[in-house]
Amino acid sequence: MIDIIIAFFTGLGIPTIVGVYLYKHPDETEKWLAIIFKLLNKIWKGFKYEATKYEVQSKVNSFVETLNNNSATNFPKISIKWAGRNQEEVIWEKEKIILVMRDKKHKVKNLVHASHLFVSETLLRRSKVHITKSQKVSLDLFSVKLILEKASPEALEYFISSYFIPQLNKHDKVSDFIKQYINIEKVGLFFPILVQELTFLGNTIYIEKPNEAITKEIKEFTDFLENFSKRQVGDMTLPETFTGKYIRCAVRIIATKGVREARKIEGRRKIIESWIQNGYPNIYLVGNIDNRNFMYDIYSSVKKTFPELKIVKEYSFEAEISFQDKKKIVSDILMHLHYSKFNKYIFTDDELPTSLSIPENEEELDKDIL
Repeated sequence: MIDIIIAFFTGLGIPTIVGVYLYKHPDETEKWLAIIFKLLNKIWKGFKYEATKYEVQSKVNSFVETLNNNSATNFPKISIKWAGRNQEEVIWEKEKIILVMRDKKHKVKNLVHASHLFVSETLLRRSKVHITKSQKVSLDLFSVKLILEKASPEALEYFISSYFIPQLNKHDKVSDFIKQYINIEKVGLFFPILVQELTFLGNTIYIEKPNEAITKEIKEFTDFLENFSKRQVGDMTLPETFTGKYIRCAVRIIATKGVREARKIEGRRKIIESWIQNGYPNIYLVGNIDNRNFMYDIYSSVKKTFPELKIVKEYSFEAEISFQDKKKIVSDILMHLHYSKFNKYIFTDDELPTSLSIPENEEELDKDIL
């Protein structure tokens, strides 16, 4: 037996294990290929181009992996292809996209350009029809900043000077939007709610084309998420619910300590059931990690009436909150519920959700309100 084990590890065993690991971890593979080609570059300069390619790919794809882990949307990984002049483009293939780029030499510039190209052409490409130019630019800039913060301080510095600041100076209101995204990101809701719902919105066609109304609702949605991020613990004056008409989702903050400990499920069950009856496919429950079991109980109660309701994803994250005018880091949870029967992409105005009057006061919520 020992001879067999030794033969395995000295023969094809180790290469097989390594091969399987690299196949299952493509981002790690790209990182190692970048390192290998850097070493080979000392033998032949042509390997430098391959080293740059795999290093840029690994850093952008690492962000895509994080993005997919923090949203219910599956964004494609990238592959870089070098080309001659004036051939820069994005080619869509099954489960991935190819960024055709022409500058092989400058690693930092390539990382910045690939990140910006990926975000601008992939992240919210279909949502352009619904959002303003300033909103689109601000979302692109902020998302690229998040990529480069983790990928490369040097690239981030280049991006700030060459892209970020010029775009801020060029477009009105961009800085105002970015301030909101900074606050929303502090509580972990930028990608799993805001970007995700804008992605869903981009895949939806409204026959009446109510562009101004949609733009207004996007602003209201962003304001709601920002207000939640800035609220003081215990402040009951700010809205705890968002329901959209064109942004086909509902968001509810769950719940005060007293409500949780008293197990007041019924009022929240009724609200969620009313959202499902009014055609909302996506429902987000947000709250402190202590509310996790309470959220599950609410979900289980609703599921008895609507068995197709599923938990798409659950996110636990660190959030910055305000408590007695001081900043504090707490553990929060986001539960994304989805009702698959409402997967629809073309709407007339009479098919959209009707507005609902939802009491904001926790005590009123537990009355027979619906």
